[in-house]
Amino acid sequence: MVGNSSGWEVRFTLGVPVSERSITEIDGIRFDIEADHFGVELKGFTINISALNEANARVIAEGKANRIFDYLSWIHNRSISGYFSGMTEIRPGGVAKMGIATLSIGAIIHNPVDLDFSLIRDVLEGRDEKLLRQLGHYSLGLKSADVISKYREFYQVIEDEKNAGGNSDAKPLESIEDIDGETIKRVIRNLLSHPILSKNKTHATIATTLLGLPYLDLSSPNDKQLVEANLTAIKEEAQKILIPKLKGIMVSD
Repeated sequence: MVGNSSGWEVRFTLGVPVSERSITEIDGIRFDIEADHFGVELKGFTINISALNEANARVIAEGKANRIFDYLSWIHNRSISGYFSGMTEIRPGGVAKMGIATLSIGAIIHNPVDLDFSLIRDVLEGRDEKLLRQLGHYSLGLKSADVISKYREFYQVIEDEKNAGGNSDAKPLESIEDIDGETIKRVIRNLLSHPILSKNKTHATIATTLLGLPYLDLSSPNDKQLVEANLTAIKEEAQKILIPKLKGIMVSD
């Protein structure tokens, strides 16, 4: 096999087709589309990989496929995923070896947009590592079923952008009004990541001011409500970070 192969075609299928107004393709990726009343229906795509080894070709292709799913999730502001549906080895003379499909993961139909995959060439090729991380966390936030996981993932986008963190000494707090909104969101993120706040004295003091204790009790309606009340703001801030990086493309309603 190695030495006779000139590459692989690796296929992925969306669990449910996605309708779009149009799709601008990119070299190395062939999209499985057909006309519908919105414009086109995206059912899947095939990625060309030059790797000679079957296992390496699939790993590389799945990385690119995940970036496409992340991008679609971003565009439509909902989780969109799919599944590996087979691969074909391209050999000189047109001889091919077929791969085996795996089980599916559901996807969702969304409002149609004009998709231009050339705008995310750097993402697909893995050249913008920071954006890859941020887009991946945003996509996981959309996919997560509970507010805790959503908050953590959306805040990862913000934290990566600002490189927030570090410890500081405690400051006297007269009341909750003395705490700014950005600090509250950061404290909530730390509360969700640690069983109890102890190293960062300022955050421990703020948590105690907000909750009465330096830790989060998710069985408490008040504690859970604090997370939920800040989740929308966190998601919107993550969106504002990603919008200019994705060529000003706005997410759909």
